Amino acid sequence: MSKEDMGELLKKHRLVFAGRILLAIVAVAALAVFIYFQYTNRQYTEMAMGPVLVRQSVSGTTDIAIGDNLITYSCDGASCMNSSGDAIWNQTFEMQNPMEAHCGNVVAFADYDGRDVYVMDTDKILGQLSTNMPIRKLDVTSNGVIMTIQEDSKVTWIYLYDTTGKTLAYFSTRMSNTGYPTAVSVSPKAKLVGIGYTYPEAGELKTRVAFYNFGDVGENEIDHLVSVYNYSDTFVPFIKFMNDSTAFAVADNRFMIYSGSEVPEIKKELLLDRQVLSVYNNESYIGLIFYNDDTEHPFRLEVYNTSGDMVTEIPLAFTGVADVKVVFDEGSIIAYSESMCYVYNMSGRIKYEGSFDNGVRIISPRNGNYKYMIVTNDSIYTAGLN
Repeated sequence: MSKEDMGELLKKHRLVFAGRILLAIVAVAALAVFIYFQYTNRQYTEMAMGPVLVRQSVSGTTDIAIGDNLITYSCDGASCMNSSGDAIWNQTFEMQNPMEAHCGNVVAFADYDGRDVYVMDTDKILGQLSTNMPIRKLDVTSNGVIMTIQEDSKVTWIYLYDTTGKTLAYFSTRMSNTGYPTAVSVSPKAKLVGIGYTYPEAGELKTRVAFYNFGDVGENEIDHLVSVYNYSDTFVPFIKFMNDSTAFAVADNRFMIYSGSEVPEIKKELLLDRQVLSVYNNESYIGLIFYNDDTEHPFRLEVYNTSGDMVTEIPLAFTGVADVKVVFDEGSIIAYSESMCYVYNMSGRIKYEGSFDNGVRIISPRNGNYKYMIVTNDSIYTAGLN
């Protein structure tokens, strides 16, 4: 065989080998796509129950699921138990209208118009502090910084404290200068504070959304104010930091997203043609519930990402919006009431639909894979979709 024939033969072998490799890659990719679509489009028919813990039902209590722990509070105090039913801590207090805020594993309680704040995490009681003026609004960060809005006769004060009660920062506002604070939120690491102020001007209701920076960038600014956005004929009852660089506000006629870890700037503003009934969010998604023009599905859930892009739109068949709760899990959305549960993927495709015999208070996702902690009036149990 000549050198030319040998070279041609080797060339053909290389082409055949390369072709086989390419076919193998295409086959593996096709299999991966098939498995992905099978997984994302799979529908579940059963919610299997795990071990059940019996709990004492007490009227007038509210439950919060934080991590694997359950926090229950009322006007008389708060308590925390782990997923095994073991008591972690118990804090008594007397409140007429308790306010609650939580971020990460930290939770805080204060009475509206009261002067005491109680701070805990899922492991222990962190501290208690007292204020000089009545508390009107409350928020807390994942590192235990407490923010309060306090009022005297003419001035509104915004205070930041640590868990020992030490004042970290404060400033004052007046109705005549900035308006009345209707919404407030602090970023998870306490660097940024966002406040919605409402005020009348020339017979029109107006709102300004202001951001304050308590880091190095805000040190040389008056009252640490770093950005302000004004809106006419608008009322903002809700503002929330999703993470340390993204906040959003919901008004009666629009929805805004702000971005920036130092000086928040408007990233997206969407005008709304109807009133927002409920707001839900986690670090990545925002859920807004509206009335829907469908008698079988009287409500509609719209889900947005941190860029303000709509991810999905889901019609909801619940009878009353007050009964609906929405939770975001890894790649799925859970919408539930005391008696019904719907699980969707992020494209809005139904994954599971089922009912409950016992009134459900909380469904809390457990590390993805369609596993949940379910809390009823008299029990706690784990469950998974099959």
